[in-house]
Order: sequence, then C-alpha cells, then structure tokens
Amino acid sequence: GYDVSDLDVEYTGLCAQVDKVTLKLYMANVETGKLERALDLVHRLHLEKSFAIAMTIADRTNHRNLSDKIEDIKDSRFLVEAEKLDDNIYSEDERYDHSTPSQQSRNISPDTTEKLGMKRQREVVESNEGKSNRQKINPFAKKRFESPARPSFSPQKETPSRLVGISRLSSFSAKSRLHSKADKNLL
Repeated sequence: GYDVSDLDVEYTGLCAQVDKVTLKLYMANVETGKLERALDLVHRLHLEKSFAIAMTIADRTNHRNLSDKIEDIKDSRFLVEAEKLDDNIYSEDERYDHSTPSQQSRNISPDTTEKLGMKRQREVVESNEGKSNRQKINPFAKKRFESPARPSFSPQKETPSRLVGISRLSSFSAKSRLHSKADKNLL
C-alpha cells in the first residue's frame, strides 16, 4: 500500500497538472473576452495557488470584476476548509471549559464574547450555505430581453407579412440586383 502522505502528494501533483491545463484555457478565454467561459473554468480549479494565478491574469487584462468574482470563489472554497479546522480547535476548547453560563456572563472579556459570538457566526454561515447551493448565477451570462406583452414560451403566430415575401429568384429581385450593380459601376 500507499501511505496517506504519498496519496496527498500524488493528488496535489495531479491537481496541479489539471489546473495548468485549465489555466491555459482560462487565459485564452480572458484574452478573447469570453468572460463567462473563463468564470466557468475558474470553478474547475483545485489549488489555491491556481486561483491566485487566475486573479493575476484577470488583473493584467483589466478585468477587475472578473478578478473580484474569482476572489469570492476562492474565499468561499478555501475559507470553508479553514473553518472546518477552526471547528475542531473550538470543540477541543469547549471540552476544557467547565465554567457555567452565569460565570461567563460575570467575566465579560473579549475572550468569552468571542466564544459566544462564534456560535452565532456558524449559524449564519450555515444558513448562507443553503442559499448559495440553490443556483449559481454567472454575472457574465448574456441576459435575454423579452417583450412583457408576449411571453417567450407562447408559439408565434404566422402573420401575413411572414407568409408573403419576395423570392430571391423573382423577376423583381433579379432586376433590382442588376440596377444596383449598374449604379456601382457608374460611381
């Protein structure tokens, strides 16, 4: 078998290879102005260093909004891991805390208020995570504008203007093209 540390090293190496290819695609999309695709590619990155490179590329190409979005994605992905580590540390501290709530209220200090506040912050973070999983909205997606009078899902009726049209092969159309060519020759 494999040792756990060997597997971690191998996994990190493979993530770096995948991120390298993803960053090349990302850079090509940013340079061509395809920011929606670039942001989708950012979601596929694995390493924190790759996110930093993606933000640098966005900054160098003057796409500050994209850089901000990447930073938000990076923070949401890597701060969650840091909070998991903080949860383990907090639970260990909680085991050794044998004071009653009345003793904590008497000893008001920054340390005790932080412990009480951390519980509230976790509840807020957990409720926000449920909301963000609903649907991720891409800020660079093209927005479709539709008429409020006619919904887009209703079938469009054939109008007389759509039924009647001049064929490209009609005599009027052919004469018109000849006249336009003759007018171009005069100029």
